[in-house]
Amino acid sequence: MFRMASKRPDPAGKPSKSTAAAATTSPAASGTPAAPKPPRTTLIKHPSLPRLQNPIRQAILKAMEEQDMNPYGLASAVRGKVTSQSVYDFVAGRSDMTSKFVIHLLWAVGLDVLPKEKGKDKA
Repeated sequence: MFRMASKRPDPAGKPSKSTAAAATTSPAASGTPAAPKPPRTTLIKHPSLPRLQNPIRQAILKAMEEQDMNPYGLASAVRGKVTSQSVYDFVAGRSDMTSKFVIHLLWAVGLDVLPKEKGKDKA
């Protein structure tokens, strides 16, 4: 069984939801068109890149495995800096990120990027 809302009039001076909604106007009604949403800069989609062939992604996945961290834990560690969906897509290999966001993932798993020593070559 359900209850119906009461039909009592609103107290004087207290606006109701219907009068507050009527008082606001939509951007389209005011004559100015709504600005388009900016593109998401967190992700760079690369359909030409093979899945999971990114060496940075592989290093992050290896560090996550060593720490018994799942994608949710990684997303929680970088919350506020990188969106959770971006982390999930990056870990799954569905997309890549710019270095400005990957640095947060590296920090979360305890990895650093160091310059290669010039005097040592692979033999």
